Amino acid sequence: MLSIVAAAAHVPERIAFHGVQAQERNLGYAHLLFRSASFARPRGRGRMTEEEGARLATRAPATLPVARRAKSVSDLATGAAKALREKVGHAVMAKTTHILVAHGALNQQIAESLPGRVQFELGIKDALPLGVSQLGTLGIYAAWPLLDGLLRRAEDQALLIAADKWIYPFFRSFGDCVSFGDGAAAVLVRRGDAVRGFALEHGAAIDDPWSRTPSQLRAALLPLAVAAGRRALLHAGIERGQLDSIVAPGHEQGFTDAVADALEIRAEQRHRRREPGHMSSADSLVAFLEYQSTLPAGSRRTVLLWDAALCGAAGAMVVDIQGEVP
Repeated sequence: MLSIVAAAAHVPERIAFHGVQAQERNLGYAHLLFRSASFARPRGRGRMTEEEGARLATRAPATLPVARRAKSVSDLATGAAKALREKVGHAVMAKTTHILVAHGALNQQIAESLPGRVQFELGIKDALPLGVSQLGTLGIYAAWPLLDGLLRRAEDQALLIAADKWIYPFFRSFGDCVSFGDGAAAVLVRRGDAVRGFALEHGAAIDDPWSRTPSQLRAALLPLAVAAGRRALLHAGIERGQLDSIVAPGHEQGFTDAVADALEIRAEQRHRRREPGHMSSADSLVAFLEYQSTLPAGSRRTVLLWDAALCGAAGAMVVDIQGEVP
């Protein structure tokens, strides 16, 4: 199996967010506004309707991490990688044999260019760069079986990065179901026993989440999240009572509690996130870092992390998290 040996995040400053659509525009993505690119836009058009705004608006104002206009998803991914290099040192990072970037972009050129940009910025010439995309926010859950197959030697080391930036005309908010922020996180992965089990559960594809109500989205995702959690526990070979904690994604609390209830996780095992909002593809890695920061140095806890994507899928992993030693 695998182990996460170090982690770092690169998260923009939080701002008040009251709307539904992302408002950030970047000239690099101007092609989305061309008529010929209608297939790449939600609902095939740009500005949302009044009905969409009323149906998908959050009931209370929220703060979300939002990257400034000039900062791309590539910049965020590179920022997380450099933050991790600063943490572990250049010599450790230079041993990387594989670079994998997970994100939610649908554009295949972006998917292919991101790991190459990271590789260039870090100066790691001999690493194999790979991208995982078109899976909503669940790219890292698709990455685990891939890395389990790629990292065969003891000296192999992967740099796994998850990053996303939301731009106009895509929707950040889906009512009280979930609201998405920008950000990136990076981890170094080697052979080991800390990542004890993982699962990725697919349901019926949801290609129009903006046409659903928040309650319809929750109803579709709930059984997938529960199934992913159960499969991850089964893969890890442990019972739910052996978990120290379950760390939920940035979905609204009613939904995450419903998943924990279905998994029969006790209230004292449930870890509450510090800040509102979902960190997109980086959410589970940010949750890992947040939980790790609560642990005494050197202590070890067995944790279930999970996420549900609006495309109609869910992922989960059982991982031993160790408190960082100064």
